[in-house]
Amino acid sequence: MFFDTKTLEFNKILDILTSYASSSYAKEKIKEITPLVNARKIITMLEEVDEARLCQIKYSNVPFAGLSNQNELISRIRLKASLSISDFLALKDLLCCSKNVSNYYKNNIVKDNQNSILKDYFLSLNPLKKLNDDINDVISDDGEIYDTASPQLNDIRKKIKVLEQQVRAKMQELLLSKAKMLNENLIVIRNGRMCLCVKAEYKNVLKGVIHDESASKSTVYIEPYSALEIANRVIGYKEEEKTEIARILSVLSQTTFNYELEIKNNFNNLISLDIIFAKALYAISIDGYKPNINEMGIIDLKKARHPLIDKEKCVPIDIKLGETY
Repeated sequence: MFFDTKTLEFNKILDILTSYASSSYAKEKIKEITPLVNARKIITMLEEVDEARLCQIKYSNVPFAGLSNQNELISRIRLKASLSISDFLALKDLLCCSKNVSNYYKNNIVKDNQNSILKDYFLSLNPLKKLNDDINDVISDDGEIYDTASPQLNDIRKKIKVLEQQVRAKMQELLLSKAKMLNENLIVIRNGRMCLCVKAEYKNVLKGVIHDESASKSTVYIEPYSALEIANRVIGYKEEEKTEIARILSVLSQTTFNYELEIKNNFNNLISLDIIFAKALYAISIDGYKPNINEMGIIDLKKARHPLIDKEKCVPIDIKLGETY
């Protein structure tokens, strides 16, 4: 069946509807909505939105915070590609959202012993507590890998800390002992290395590596040899740190791959719920109610109004469609 969606101003409705969705991907999917002709499917979808409308009124908003487009993440999991820290942060957000939305269902609809046509969406959500705990044991909310992520990482970082303290102590010592050779009494970073601000006339006196010079050429930035050897050991351990972090993320990725189906289902069901509740919020905003439709395709509208016309100016009418005379 052909529908002139432009004449119906259907796209304008969809544009408004997107503003009620929480996630960018749900907004994208809403723009792809087309009119349906299957009466049974239409009835089911209307019942879903009507239940969501009542939930919004009775229980407040569904906590969709943290829900975003995770298709790329799901694709990487499907391809068994090693996941990055940002991937795991996105996954943490998805699992947190799954948990919060699941709790919304349990603490409201189930608690009130309400029959729910939406229950399959809610019951399909799996917060994957064990996986979430595994991620939280390794990665902070700020994206930092904890020292305790592995004994090896903890040991490496302790060594780095000790050596960095030794470098700073050596540089502080030189600030005092070589004060007359310096333009500024401070340690600066050049090319990622700790340097002293040495007067140009002393650049061949204070032994070290020149990393830079000032625009006026009156100051050269030198990393003293006495600190360089320790600093190089720090760099070596930082390479070991990177290798160990990569190993930790690889192991965590392998664990995550076992939950591919659950993660995908969580995302798909959350997006479905986001769209349904967006429709419900829009219905509430226009004071809309579920129309009467039967499986024979008969539509019975009571006090129908065009949703794009100010309801204070629009005259509601009763319409019955689909009957033959």
